[in-house]
Amino acid sequence: MKKKLILRFIVGLGFFIVALIITAPASIIEGLVIKNIPSINVQGTSGGLWSGQFLKVAHRKVALKELKWSLSLMSLFTGNVGVDLSINDPLFNGELTLEKGFSKTSLSDINAQQSVTVLASHWLPIQLLSPVGSLAWKDVSISISDKDTISVFNDAEGAIEWQNASLNINGETVSLGTVFLQLSTDNDDLLITLSDNNSVLDIQGTLRFSMNRTYLLELSLSDDLPANIKSAVQMIARPDDNGRLTFSIPGRL
Repeated sequence: MKKKLILRFIVGLGFFIVALIITAPASIIEGLVIKNIPSINVQGTSGGLWSGQFLKVAHRKVALKELKWSLSLMSLFTGNVGVDLSINDPLFNGELTLEKGFSKTSLSDINAQQSVTVLASHWLPIQLLSPVGSLAWKDVSISISDKDTISVFNDAEGAIEWQNASLNINGETVSLGTVFLQLSTDNDDLLITLSDNNSVLDIQGTLRFSMNRTYLLELSLSDDLPANIKSAVQMIARPDDNGRLTFSIPGRL
């Protein structure tokens, strides 16, 4: 009888704790975010710990609207903490799953749309080309793990399509159709391989990101370009041994 009472007490206590988690206010999440990442500012917190939303989240010069979260109970059984996120903002409009383990963080099932024009406003090298179109994320997954006291990109897969893409080069609008971006990892970096669908530029190249926020964009373009476009491209590009124009842009986000 005594054992049954103890068991009932433990089960009851467990249900009580779960009930507290489910009904806890979302302000707990807000407090944790502000405590651990002081540079983040949140506004319009509502809902609960289990499921809620921020009307606005800002970090440095980037702001997102309508970020909603829902904690994943299944992830707890794997020893991780998981949350399903949805964001409704031109900079990122879509859904993803964030899961945090002891030494690994993963972003999975990323399906979203991004305005290239809005995105370019945060990246000067491409902003000058007045890019148009949208980025479509399709089942993208990225994982980050700890390695020798630093964080590195562990794995990445999936594709991003720059749809209805165009650039303004030397005053002329150049249509690129669809530019394909394939994700992978290389030497602990995130590597994005770029190619277009046989546009006039015939883009080929890579965009490499490191966890220290540095990047390196390396592109090669067709040498057979209209005269006014070629004159502009040749200001930053040089011919290679394969009859193409190549250039690279390093930087830091």
